[in-house]
Order: sequence, then C-alpha cells, then structure tokens
Amino acid sequence: GLKPNMAEVAEPLLGRVVSRLEEQHFTLRAWQKASSEWDSPSWRRSAIEPHEQDKYPEAIDILIDAARDSLDWLAVNQEEVAARWCVKIAESEVPLLRRLAVHTLSVRTDLMADEKIEWLLEHIDLHDLSAHHEVFRAVQLAYPEASSGHRVKVMDAVLAYRWPDEKDSEKERRAARHRFNWLDWLHRVAPDCELTKQALDDVLEQYPEFKPSEHPDLTHWTTGPSWAGPRSPWTAEELLAKPAVDWLPELLSFQPTEFLGSDRDGLVLTIAEAVKRRFAWGGDLADALAAAEEWDSDIWSGLIRAWSEMELDEDRHREVLQRLGSADLHSGHASEIADALYVLVKDDGKPYALNLLTQANEIAAALWHNLERGELPEEVDDWVQMAINHPAGILTKFWLGSLSLWRRQRDPVPKAFSDEYRQALSGVVQDLTLPGRLGRSVLVSQFAFLLAADEVWTKENLLPLFEVDEDVADFKAAWDGFLVWGRLNPSVAELLEGAFLQAIQRIESDLVHRRERFIEYYTTMLGYFVTAPLNTWVPDLFYYASKEVWRLFASNVAHHLRGMDEAHQKEWWQRWLKPYWENRLQGVPAALEPGEVEHMLDWLPHLTAIFPEAVNLAIRMPKTPLQHCSVIYELRKSELSQQYPEAVAQLLIHLGESESPGYMWDEGRELVDKLLQTDLSPKLEEGLNELIAKLGLT
Repeated sequence: GLKPNMAEVAEPLLGRVVSRLEEQHFTLRAWQKASSEWDSPSWRRSAIEPHEQDKYPEAIDILIDAARDSLDWLAVNQEEVAARWCVKIAESEVPLLRRLAVHTLSVRTDLMADEKIEWLLEHIDLHDLSAHHEVFRAVQLAYPEASSGHRVKVMDAVLAYRWPDEKDSEKERRAARHRFNWLDWLHRVAPDCELTKQALDDVLEQYPEFKPSEHPDLTHWTTGPSWAGPRSPWTAEELLAKPAVDWLPELLSFQPTEFLGSDRDGLVLTIAEAVKRRFAWGGDLADALAAAEEWDSDIWSGLIRAWSEMELDEDRHREVLQRLGSADLHSGHASEIADALYVLVKDDGKPYALNLLTQANEIAAALWHNLERGELPEEVDDWVQMAINHPAGILTKFWLGSLSLWRRQRDPVPKAFSDEYRQALSGVVQDLTLPGRLGRSVLVSQFAFLLAADEVWTKENLLPLFEVDEDVADFKAAWDGFLVWGRLNPSVAELLEGAFLQAIQRIESDLVHRRERFIEYYTTMLGYFVTAPLNTWVPDLFYYASKEVWRLFASNVAHHLRGMDEAHQKEWWQRWLKPYWENRLQGVPAALEPGEVEHMLDWLPHLTAIFPEAVNLAIRMPKTPLQHCSVIYELRKSELSQQYPEAVAQLLIHLGESESPGYMWDEGRELVDKLLQTDLSPKLEEGLNELIAKLGLT
C-alpha cells in the first residue's frame, strides 16, 4: 500500500520510523540493555538490504524496511532531502539509524565513488562494529571505482586500526586479524590494486596462519546443514507407478529412521501431489483405507487436502463429498473436512455449488455434532484467530457461505432463514462448549449480513451477545468477531448504540486487546450515526478510557476527515466537531494532551471548507513539540496556502514557537516562500521572516 505512493509518503514515513527507532533504542538504554554501539534489534538484523541471513523477520523489521525503502526512494528522486537525512542519522547514537545512513550511501546517485569514500570517512567510523556490514558493502561498491588517492585514504584508515582493549594480551593479533579481514575484502573487490595486495602480503608474512573468512562483511552468520522441509521416501511418480491398494501397507507402516531424513509429513504431502495428478488413484487409496478401517491415518489428511486444492468438476466434487460424509472420518479429520466443505461455498461458491448444498449441509451438521468438546480456555485474547484455525469456526464460515448462496437462488430474496439454516445457526448459538463460542465469534462478525437475512432471529440470538453478562468470555468473543470483520450501517448502528456505550466501560479491561479497533468503530458511530455525541459518547470516552485512547480517538478523526467532501466537513463541524474542540480548549471533559494536539493539528489540512475557523481554534491549543505530526507536509502539498494564506501563515508562526525538532520543518521553507509571494499583512510577513531566521529554514 505504501510503496506505490512513495512520492507522497516517503519523507513523513521516514520521520515517523526514525522517531520510533530512537524511542525504542533509548528505552532499552534506560534499562541498561543497549548502548550507542549495540542494541538487540540491530544485532539480530544481519543487513539493511534484503539478505538471506534475515529469513525470519520480526515486527521491527517492517519499520527498518520502511525506512530503507523511503531513503532509497529519496536518494533517487529527491537527492538533497536524502543527503540531509543521511547526515542527520549518521550522527545518531542509534545503531540502526547509522546503518541506514551507510546503506543509503550505497544507492545514492548524487555522489561519485571518491565522494562516497569522503562522506564515509567524514561521517562514520570505518570500524563501527554496529554498521560493519553496511560499511563493508559501501566500500565494496565504491573502492573499485575510486581514484588511487582515495584508495590510499581507505587503506590508511584500515591500517590505523587498533584493538580497543589495551590490556588484552592478544591485542596485536586481534587488530591484525581485523585489518586482514578488511584487506582481504578490498582485494576481492579490486584484485588489480597493488596497494591492497602489498598490505595483505605484509600481514600474511607476520601471520601466515590467517585464512580468509567466508563472510568478512558479517559479524555473525548461520552455516551448516539446514532443515530443507518435509521429505518423502517416495516421489509422486513412484506412487503413481502402481495401484494405490498395493502401496497401502508400506504407506501405513513407514516411520522415519534418521534425523533430517524422510518423514511422515513429507509422505503426506507427496500423496497429496500424486492425488492432484491422478484423481482416480486418490479415490482408490481412499477406498483401500476405508476397507482397512484406517480412519485415523494421516494419509486421509493428504487426500482431503488434495481434493480441497484441486479444480474439480461437479461429478468429482459430489464423489468427494460422498467420501467425506462417513462419520468414521469426522473425529480424526474435522479440520480438513471443514476446510473441504468451505471450499465449496467461499468467494461466491463453485459454479455448481447450489447443486451440492443439500449434501454439503448434511455433512456439516453431522460434523458439528462430532466435534471435540474440550474445556473452555480461561483466557483468550484473539477469539477470531482461534476460530478460523478451528473446525468450529471454519464450519460456521461454511454455514454463512451456504446461507448466502441459498438466499441468492430465491426470488424474491427471503426475509428469514429456512428451517435447515435456522436449526444449524441456532445450534451454534446454543452450544455452550468451545466450538459454540468460536462459532458465535464468527457469526457476530457477520452481524450486518445476518440482520438482513433474518432480522428477528438475529435480534433474539446475536444482539444479547454484545451485552456484558456473567459470561465475560462470550462477551469478549462476540466483540472480537465484530471488531475484526463487522460492518456498520444505519440498521446495525441503531441496534448497537447501547452496546457500544456499555462496552466503552470495558475498554481498559475486557476489550483492551482490541481497543484500537474498538475506537475506530466508536469514532465511526459517534461521527456518522449518533445525533448528539457530546451528550454521552464523548464524556464516556474520556471517563473510561486512558490518555492513549484519547490520542487514538484524535487520530481516527483525522482518518475520517482525510478525503471527506466539504458538505460532510461542514456537517461534522456544526454538529459536533467545533463544539468538541471548543470544549477541549476549556478542559472539558479533560485538558488536552500533547499527543492529542499533534493529531488534532493533522485535522487542519483536511478541513478545507472551514479552514480559517479551524486554525483559529488550533492556535489556541497549547504549544507542544511535534514529533509525529504531518501538518506542514500536508499543507505544502495542498492548495490551502493559496486559498487561505493568512490562516496558513498564522498557523506556521504558531507552530514555530513549539520547539519542534528540525526534521518537522523539512521543506517548510518552500511553504513559507509560497506564502511570502501572496498579499499578507505586514505583521504576518514579518512573522514568517522571523520564523525563517529562528529555525534556519533553507
């Protein structure tokens, strides 16, 4: 979503990520878990560029990749901006930021090879351990094209290295080894360089036992045999070479005998591959398993998986359903069978799905009754995730898809369920075991659809699930489903007003794991469906929610304003947004927090219909150093400086008094220059010139 829009998001995205990485690093330092030379996020990241050593990313890798891609884009498209950012983060105490600066040097096109070496020697310690890989890579790319004079500069820096621990008895040898790694690397990238070769020979003369490192550019790496995934003792071709029934004894009896050798998982996957190639062979294998009463065998998993993934015609699909209807299969293979049923109806269903619904519904009903009823877990944060990975949740998705297809074939479309669907869905609601709770989470996620399909049933059976009662877990499971996939429309909103006002009281307890999503929906309700939000909705939000949630609310308002047409802006402004803002300036229902101020400033570029009026309120807010605010960037992109130059000038002068970091004003000079070309009052013109001088805008 971001990459195609780098022209709009590269710099503000970079600013936010840099702030986040700084925040994380200094939090670690506060707990003595990091230093300017080392922190765990940097240590576990082998390279800033995509690298085979970084096969298992973590959440922070998304931020690192976002910063890298933003810098890469700026380096190509906005060279001066990229150059400024590189200098800024090269001076940082955060290892990851210095690494990002050096990485960007490798992709910058505004510097020639000699200039890259000059930049590197000026801004980065060549022996910065945290930036080891990026420095090696940057030199690798620049050194072959560098002049002899700049090669000498690199060599001097390499040979000047001294081991940092003066008390280490092995300091000379360790320093020589480090220099050897550098010289070997330079010799690899520029084998024709006599200077490098001579220096390398000198080290080897003193330490002939030194051998080249396999990866001198990395401080650590993973080597040795790796797990290559499941392995089968036979290929699909071998399996298909003789009848399935002849294979059965060997397939059933095979057990792995050696580490990293063939295993059951590999065998099952290969059986699935063979079935996909020859449907009849799979049917014969299924018949042989049934005849041998091997209902619990994992071979069935391969068979059912293959059938689910194949493009079957109607006759073959009917044959598969007939096999899946055997109750003996249900207890051991519920998940695979549920998946196979759902394949029939998902994404508007197979072309022939209507002809098989009756058969599939019968299997689904039988399978539900045969599901394991284990103990209910005491604490679950993500009921939806559990549901979609459990046969109960998958079966419920099947019933919803089946119901949708059934309704579509009726003319006129029914206003209530048939007895078959009412019985199935009521069974899910009334099931007090784990499958029932998981199924209800899925049902509530489709509240709007079910309300349209059978309003009476939905009000009686699903609406009570939103209310707080003795079963808190059911309450959490229901809200979890709705907040993940639920849709708000006028009918749903009218029914759920009371439920939302009850649920906000649990925002910091039972719903804390979904509070961001809850506030998204709460903001939508308040903004579009509630007549007088200032009476109850806003006071309850500030009474029951934390300050972090207040900031989320302000951020969500900004999200809704983005792209809103002017008619809706005016409606929001008059109905609730203006009085809400005026109240907050008076400390009602609470004083403004700095984080809220930032998000509320982000409202301004999107309030084009009432911009001057909004600015008059904004400049009355407390002056707060801005860290993550995009108002200046958004104003520079917009036409507001031409439409309302006085209001924009007032706002910038106000923001200039907030002591915000310099990066918040990147390219702010362009916006100020636009304003100075308009017919401003002498006072505002003087204020803008003072702003330029104070902030050093260039």
